[in-house]
Amino acid sequence: MSFTEFPSRLLENAVNEFASLPGVGRKTAFRLVMNLLRRDAEEVRKFGESIIKLHEEIHYCKICNNISDTEICNICNDEKRERALICIVENIQDVMAIENTRQFRGLYHVLGGIISPIDGIGPSDLKIDSLEEKVKAGGIRELILALSTTMEGDTTNYYRY
Repeated sequence: MSFTEFPSRLLENAVNEFASLPGVGRKTAFRLVMNLLRRDAEEVRKFGESIIKLHEEIHYCKICNNISDTEICNICNDEKRERALICIVENIQDVMAIENTRQFRGLYHVLGGIISPIDGIGPSDLKIDSLEEKVKAGGIRELILALSTTMEGDTTNYYRY
């Protein structure tokens, strides 16, 4: 079947929406949509509602910018964490990867990206100001820069530190 012609406008719209996700091509999007069509209506409803609920109810931790179900994430709420030790990371996936090692016992600061002039991402697009406020408030003994070793990561590492 050619992916330029669909027998249904609804099918085409659904495929286009899935294909708009990063890393999902039109063939994969088509397979995903066809899988959803074969599922029970209640399963599809739960799937759709979980995506809507995710978008409407997710929080970004007021302290570290990690994703959370509450205003302050479980990591920042953990009294056993070493509060004077902050690991600076690019994104939430980095927090998850480090947490999976079960080796780091400090807190995090999620920047939400790295400086990349080519992509139009500057310091004002990142959560750098709130990091500076943490440091100025005192009590921070050590900052660990856990950013990628790319030119963009290095640029971010050297910005105002």
